[in-house]
Amino acid sequence: MSIKRGYEDGSANRRLKEIRSDSFLKMAGFRVGDKRSFDKEFPHFREPVEIGHFSLDISRTFHCDKSQLKYFIKPKDFKNVRFDLTKGYSEMIKKDETKTERINDILRWILRNKETFNLAAEGKSADSETIRNLNTDFICWRGLLTKLLCTPYENRDDWKIAVTLHNGTYYLCEFDTEAKKKEKAERTERQEEMCCWGWKFEQYLTADSPEGKPSPEAVFNNCEAFGTVVRYKLIKMWAQSFLVGIPEIVCGFRDDEGTVHRLETFQTNKIPYVAKDIRYPWKANVCFNFLDQFLLYIKATVKEDNHRLVHLFEWNPGMDVQCTKLALDSDYTFLPDWFIEG
Repeated sequence: MSIKRGYEDGSANRRLKEIRSDSFLKMAGFRVGDKRSFDKEFPHFREPVEIGHFSLDISRTFHCDKSQLKYFIKPKDFKNVRFDLTKGYSEMIKKDETKTERINDILRWILRNKETFNLAAEGKSADSETIRNLNTDFICWRGLLTKLLCTPYENRDDWKIAVTLHNGTYYLCEFDTEAKKKEKAERTERQEEMCCWGWKFEQYLTADSPEGKPSPEAVFNNCEAFGTVVRYKLIKMWAQSFLVGIPEIVCGFRDDEGTVHRLETFQTNKIPYVAKDIRYPWKANVCFNFLDQFLLYIKATVKEDNHRLVHLFEWNPGMDVQCTKLALDSDYTFLPDWFIEG
């Protein structure tokens, strides 16, 4: 009897521990590997429209205005410029990586502009329920959508995305993967992002290269180097620009000392045509069909409207997307109380 009771009690205790530790539920994944399944007609995509703006000042304080908007004035000669990207670098105020901002700035803007989401003009009443429901499918940073667009052709960087359904809208927030956490831990000095290309290709040295360094023309006109630029750089520039309707991209070529000597202009909608001729081509329709089908997968998977509930979507290159339903109020819950109550 004691043996039986001990067995039953032991099982119960083990199950209780499992229940306490089992804070997740694995769900059906999403296939990524076969690009042919996404090689279909380009999905419907309306031209983006700006509905608002906000600024973050030097201390990253939120302002619901355009006070931090900067302008780029094109130089007369794109092939003869000198922009020192290291100027002011020593006085740069670095972003505090220990503070988690998530999508809070977007949420702050939403609270101040709820009337923007009112569909009364389209024949629906402007009651409190209409304002509470944002009449919007997804809310996230553009960078997250850019990462998703490039996923079918990504072979290095993984990603982790938390999704919450609240009042009919899906909120998406990216979290650091283990690889990203390790990278941050090993980084001794955070480098400011420079959207310019270095030309450190020793095998492409030319006689007219200054100080024995390869010229931008030598790199850009070389088929292999050009293919690398289009394959790994232009796809991301195209994705983030196309998403918000930016028609033209100005790229700078910098040397190892951080000085830009030449600029190049690309028409955003023509970049995919350039990508067709490289060694490992990528297709715009594949990118957007992947994004479209993945967002539909989120809708089909995340059905419980509860801001305390998070579904975690994780992907590693060469693998399928894995979805995990987490316990309520997990470490990945990211919608703050001030937004829920606002």
